[in-house]
Amino acid sequence: MLANPATQTTINRKSHDQIIFLVDNSASMLVEDVVVDSTTISRHEQLKSILNDNQDTLDSIQSERVSYWYGYHGYPFKIDPDNLGESTGRRTDLLTTIKQTIDSTENQPTTAIVIFGDGRENH
Repeated sequence: MLANPATQTTINRKSHDQIIFLVDNSASMLVEDVVVDSTTISRHEQLKSILNDNQDTLDSIQSERVSYWYGYHGYPFKIDPDNLGESTGRRTDLLTTIKQTIDSTENQPTTAIVIFGDGRENH
């Protein structure tokens, strides 16, 4: 007889790839410096228009992958992609946002992180 008999169980969990969408909600998105048809609009309004114009593409992507939408400024927070909220953050910290977002999704395999922002970062 064997000493200390043991059994081993293997559990395989399938995890789906995810796509993380990050939307800049800092106050700099309220700057009205985008000219469209001789009208000046804010960066936030331009982003909403771009997302609206590409809704079919976004829907297709989201039908194939688990998708998470986050707003960010000093930190990430979940948002509804149909309602981006207001751009009120005082600063932008993209590095912290990416780290905290990946941590919050329990390090699932990530296909892409798509960042919508104005390129300004001040932390």
